[in-house]
Amino acid sequence: RKIAMDELKYEGNELFKKQQYSLASDKYSAALQRCQLDSAEGRDLAAVLLSNRAACHLNLDNAHGCIEDCTKALSLQPDYGKALFRRSQAFEKLNKLTEAFVDLQQLNKLEPQNKTVIVELRRLAPLVANRRVSPDNVQASLAGLGVDSNADDQHKAIAALVLAAQDGRGAEIVELHGLAVLRDVLSRPVTERLRSGALRILRLLCADQKLVRRVADQVGPRALLELTERCADDAAAVADCVFIASLLIASLENSADRQDAVTLYLKLMQAQPS
Repeated sequence: RKIAMDELKYEGNELFKKQQYSLASDKYSAALQRCQLDSAEGRDLAAVLLSNRAACHLNLDNAHGCIEDCTKALSLQPDYGKALFRRSQAFEKLNKLTEAFVDLQQLNKLEPQNKTVIVELRRLAPLVANRRVSPDNVQASLAGLGVDSNADDQHKAIAALVLAAQDGRGAEIVELHGLAVLRDVLSRPVTERLRSGALRILRLLCADQKLVRRVADQVGPRALLELTERCADDAAAVADCVFIASLLIASLENSADRQDAVTLYLKLMQAQPS
């Protein structure tokens, strides 16, 4: 069975080299039908075949098919760099620049020395910056953080919001529409990646003197303390909470509010691992 799969994969690769992409895709599909997903080896091989078929889709101008196969490959092998890169290319073909940029950022974390990825990030960054600050885009990303969204969509949404919050106008839009959503994200069980993104956004907003007071009013040290109590084993999250709380306290003008916040801040400090 494995020999048959290897032969089909080899034949697909040879057809791909000859730019016979439709025939190559058929070979990869046939090999996929023989994959056993109940073993790590089988899942890894399936991820490779899906990524190879995605490359065929890309060369046949079938961006949607490429994205679908890359997403399946990444569900089997989340750190598969080729699948991330090909999905990024397909997203760009569909003019979904933020999604393309997010995949490249993830790939850059996996392969920080990859010069091609660095060049592509630099090329896309200004294009994404021109889009990420619109209220419609921010609200669409906020909607993607809902409990009904799958983890992949939530991760894309939080990454897009982090990008938006790095821009002055974008930060104002995120603050205006998103604080309640971010507080909701931090109040429920979520992935570490989603929690980290939400906290990073709060840090970015708190760095703006015009926005920090509104963050204090709508989020506040108490919510951060509750988060640290739930995520005491996440040292990075606890450190973020302490830092954000210190910025919030500095923004409070009412002495009673400040005293209450300081009390909570001291509890946050105690929650930090020594």
